[in-house]
Amino acid sequence: QDYTDINLKEWRDKLEEMRGIFDVATRKAELEELDRKAAHPDFWNDQNSAQTVISQANAHRAILEPFEDMVAKLDDAEVMMELLEME
Repeated sequence: QDYTDINLKEWRDKLEEMRGIFDVATRKAELEELDRKAAHPDFWNDQNSAQTVISQANAHRAILEPFEDMVAKLDDAEVMMELLEME
């Protein structure tokens, strides 16, 4: 069977474009910093600040988690295509 009509490279290119549009690298770095703040023992001493940090972290996760899920699924699809082409 011919699977060449499925162009995973196009999907990879679109994901890479989205990586730039959503500024994934910066969001990841900011999320790591927010998570560090949340792990601090005095984090909840200032409730307003803590809520702000949590809201910001959740906003980043709302973009990063679906994006990373799409990347993982595309990686899986590419592996499956390679296996199909070997048969």
